[in-house]
Amino acid sequence: MTQSKKTLLFDALLYIEKNSNSKINLEKIASKSFYSKYHFQREFKELFSVSPKEYVIQIRNEKAAFIIISTDRMIGDISFEVGFENQETFSRSFKKYFGISPLQFRNKYRKLDEIPTYPKILIRKTIVESKNLVMIRSTKGIHGFKKIIPKLLSFALQKGIHSFEGSLYGRFHDPPNFPFRNLNRIDMGFELPETIYIKPQYPFYLETIPAGEYLSAFHFGSPKEIGSTYNRILSSIKMISNTEIILNPPFELYHRISPFYPEEQSITEILIPYNI
Repeated sequence: MTQSKKTLLFDALLYIEKNSNSKINLEKIASKSFYSKYHFQREFKELFSVSPKEYVIQIRNEKAAFIIISTDRMIGDISFEVGFENQETFSRSFKKYFGISPLQFRNKYRKLDEIPTYPKILIRKTIVESKNLVMIRSTKGIHGFKKIIPKLLSFALQKGIHSFEGSLYGRFHDPPNFPFRNLNRIDMGFELPETIYIKPQYPFYLETIPAGEYLSAFHFGSPKEIGSTYNRILSSIKMISNTEIILNPPFELYHRISPFYPEEQSITEILIPYNI
């Protein structure tokens, strides 16, 4: 499979992730990728080991699981919010994916109330300007994090970008320490200077951080321990009923990161979409 074909298929995958809560027309996506529906489904599964339809369902169930254990919203409301036509269809799909019902899942994994309130975490509102990023994805979770950094920096240097201080971003599609089966998708990227134009091919892609209001909190120390900070953030904001917080994966801005600093001296700013 050529790089150009992989790029088209990866663009389709990104489209599914961003629009999974809407009705997905796979035939239309296939035509945009210059494939027939049959060949699109076949090559999509060859590259990503999952069919387009299965991936839509996976994303919807994972988003639903996040909402279920992060909020007190009604299960029926959540089913519509993530893109299912009715609660019955959602409940069957969720149980097939996770092995238990949505309510059982909430009762089993809802532990936010048990998180100690001390030490408190400072969460502030901040305005973020729109930024263009060149991203690369790891599908091996936190274990693949360090492997994609050299690839990303090598690509940047090839394009004449030599300054990375305060411009490296990450994004965990599946929040750390959540009981999902597919906690694998982590993106990392650098801010693209306005003076440089890049049209990357797979595994690199362009992404935009939308301008708007974000909730900001800092994690100090190894990225391997960032899951506890995420949980403390969720515990602090769980009373905020805002769809954007739930459905848009947070961005991370690395003020200090290995290999530029020792891992224990890392500083990560977590940016959660709040009002965009």
